[in-house]
Amino acid sequence: MLKGLTLVLLLIFGPQCVIAEEMGPKPLEADDDGMTFSERVEFSRQWVTDRINNFSEDVDVFFVQSFFNTEVFDDDIDGSRGVISLDTRREIGGDYIYKLSAKLKLELPNTEKRLKLLISSEDDSEYEINKQPIQSIQNATYSTAVRYILNEKSAWKTDVDVGFKGGLPLNPYSRVRARRYGDSFGWNHRFTQSIYYRHIEGWGETSELRLDKNVFHNHLLVFNTEADYLVRNDYFDITSDVTIYHKIDDTSVLAYQIGIVGDTDKGSMVTSYFTGIKYRQLIYKDWIYGSVHPQVEWNKDREYRRMWVLMFNFEAIFSSELN
Repeated sequence: MLKGLTLVLLLIFGPQCVIAEEMGPKPLEADDDGMTFSERVEFSRQWVTDRINNFSEDVDVFFVQSFFNTEVFDDDIDGSRGVISLDTRREIGGDYIYKLSAKLKLELPNTEKRLKLLISSEDDSEYEINKQPIQSIQNATYSTAVRYILNEKSAWKTDVDVGFKGGLPLNPYSRVRARRYGDSFGWNHRFTQSIYYRHIEGWGETSELRLDKNVFHNHLLVFNTEADYLVRNDYFDITSDVTIYHKIDDTSVLAYQIGIVGDTDKGSMVTSYFTGIKYRQLIYKDWIYGSVHPQVEWNKDREYRRMWVLMFNFEAIFSSELN
């Protein structure tokens, strides 16, 4: 819209500037601030151009989500999207751990983008020791679900997932999720509330709050907190982190992160702290990415002793939104 407005301004005022310069001897009268009409038009054009440049160069949360591919199954990123990912993790002094995983979100035709098929390899939340990582995706079990978008035009965006998690025995599940977007005091915010039922684990709910703000040029500050409650366990698992994303250019982003993980079992307790940096680079055309992620962790099961970790990631992204 801003670019269109700039074009209109140039079409309207540009010829007038040329004509005024070619008319020659009759000077334009200056306004009270000492600027001629021609100078005022040029000043306005430059101001609009600067605003367009700033807008196009600033990093936002949707660029981060798409570039880091953090929310494949979330509908902040439109279109069908598939990912094959190879992750490695090595604790300094230990062995390498590999994980090969895959995810697919497919928008079904003739459904006005309301019905989607979701497939994910299990379990993408944990590393599995496997000296031959190519076998892990072949031997993995998969979650499959259908998502229906109930409402996406009001302040709340609501959807329902129904499907199966893992292999045998079958673990059918369903989930209702409501999400609200807004902004306050210069901060964008997103609140998500989910209620789910899994046949094996039982009932549970997840609450998540994300705040984000452009703090200075090409830097995005993101606060994220998530709490998960499983009725059978009767306590909350809580994760909270702060991340600053620095957009170096359109093909590389650097992230600085610090966070804590804890639960309310036997009272409030922090089970681990972590801090690290992550550099992600587009390495081939517009669909293959690589990243390196050094991190320091302090875990309860190791008596909070400092542990250095080095992680690498390679991803191939297949998306209907890519050119």
